[in-house]
Amino acid sequence: MKKRDGKDIWHGLYDFYLVETDRATKLEKLIQQNAFLKSFEIKGDVKITGTYKHILSHQVIHSTFITVEVDRDFKEMDKNFRFYPPKKIVELPKSVLVSRFLSDEFIL
Repeated sequence: MKKRDGKDIWHGLYDFYLVETDRATKLEKLIQQNAFLKSFEIKGDVKITGTYKHILSHQVIHSTFITVEVDRDFKEMDKNFRFYPPKKIVELPKSVLVSRFLSDEFIL
């Protein structure tokens, strides 16, 4: 997870690596088009959630979460991202969208 530092409504909240697209895109295509995703080998099962609809005052967000297994000592990770144990994730400030996902997946 990483702390958002941009000047948006989620400033200071923690979230996951984010890939934004204009439309639903298959995982294989996302990996081909994204240098970060290309840089590591996915291990184990890949789980793709259904769509989460999150309504803000100025837009509607349709999100899909993709859960993959990576090595804890993954070397290519962006320096702004960190691994946190579930106990610490509970304490981190998160958006309602991220909290819903974590709750639905029994991570929190």
